Amino acid sequence: MHSVSLSPNKGLCGGNFLDLPSYDTTKPGTLFVEIFLPLAIVLSVIVFACLLLAKRYGSVYKAQLPNGKVFALKKLHTSETEELAFIKSFRNEAQVLSQVLHRNIVKLYGFCLHRKCMFLIYEYMERGSLFCNLHNDEDAVELDWAKRVNIVKAMAHALAYLHHDCSPSIVHRDISSNNILLNSNLEAFVADFGAAKLLHADSSNRTLLAGTYGYIAPELAYTMVMTEKCDVYSFGVVTLEVLMGKHPRDLLSSLSSSSDPKIMLIDVLDQRLPPPIDQKTADINVDKLLALLHRSFIACRFALAHKSDQFNWNGNVEVDMIKVKMTRYSAKSKIQEIEAPIK
Repeated sequence: MHSVSLSPNKGLCGGNFLDLPSYDTTKPGTLFVEIFLPLAIVLSVIVFACLLLAKRYGSVYKAQLPNGKVFALKKLHTSETEELAFIKSFRNEAQVLSQVLHRNIVKLYGFCLHRKCMFLIYEYMERGSLFCNLHNDEDAVELDWAKRVNIVKAMAHALAYLHHDCSPSIVHRDISSNNILLNSNLEAFVADFGAAKLLHADSSNRTLLAGTYGYIAPELAYTMVMTEKCDVYSFGVVTLEVLMGKHPRDLLSSLSSSSDPKIMLIDVLDQRLPPPIDQKTADINVDKLLALLHRSFIACRFALAHKSDQFNWNGNVEVDMIKVKMTRYSAKSKIQEIEAPIK
């Protein structure tokens, strides 16, 4: 048994834990490791752990090993270990993450599915959720326009991988700002695959409603048929949230109630940041920012109108978002464009 400290962002706690095994992450499948630990050791960790996040299903802790390695431990509440729905969600998350390996998807180091103690071990994301960063004024200002565009592109890369590179395709089903995590460099990672599903070509893929209120594709409530489009709508909502600095509920409402809404780009962007036209040395192109917003509106608007034949609009929304590149621009030449209405 090795000594290990567990701590929140401030202060330190003490506890005991076993070191994690090492593996070659360049080889497919080696990232997935079942870690069977003596129950007494696991419980000693939880007793001394400092809570980072608590949800209905369980809690997330931060741990640091003697070798300096830090990880996040997600533990199912004991009271929930007898409920099949929670057990299924945990097993599902372990199964899905064991099949994926992408730089913008949080890594699963291992898990324990003991009947009395269930937990998952992930790489630790120092800056927490995108939601928390956007709703803290000091952190939000640190997320300048270039970083925000990179966050959107990271989400796009991850979803494009899940939807188009995995076989069968994987639908996350719960894309939200709470499930996008940031590391110390403010790079984005898709997390929380408890609701994820594999899309099988020989199946109807009908499903129960899942996801977070405010991010669920409206068409799913009508059809109950799961497709990649469900993630695309949620992705559009999060993209708007990233650029607005808040959930776009009022904006989405106007999109659903008006056939031709007139929305000023300058009014949509997060007011806590200087407008891009004032950032004369910033590596951000207003054309690209406008295009990114416009595509987000389209992704959301088609779903709100329940136009399933148009919802994909360009085939691969996530892939298209990746093409949004940042270049320098002339502020004077872009003033009219940033003040132009978004149609």
